[in-house]
Amino acid sequence: DFWMALIHKGITLVTLLADITTDALMAYLESYSGLEVLSLSPVNDHHAEAFYRRVLPHHSYSLRKLSIEIKSVGKWCVGPRFLEVLSRCMKLVELNMPIYIIHQPSV
Repeated sequence: DFWMALIHKGITLVTLLADITTDALMAYLESYSGLEVLSLSPVNDHHAEAFYRRVLPHHSYSLRKLSIEIKSVGKWCVGPRFLEVLSRCMKLVELNMPIYIIHQPSV
């Protein structure tokens, strides 16, 4: 597999644009830190949890641009659960992704 070959060769990309998310891609992204630009277009929610919990923290000190393009509301949308992880990306200057906000009624 392509992503496993990159892991074994120690190749660490600074920019990555991927149309499909796979277990191997998530393993690759989790194997190093230093990614600056990431663009994903996942077709389903299968890897969203792993991305926010295990992948994004590895790149929180370097990531400048993050784009997650999805067609419907789902686990890839940033909500209260993953907002803290996203807020740790201190160098982030460009964000392109759905934000899911829950409005609480006033008491």
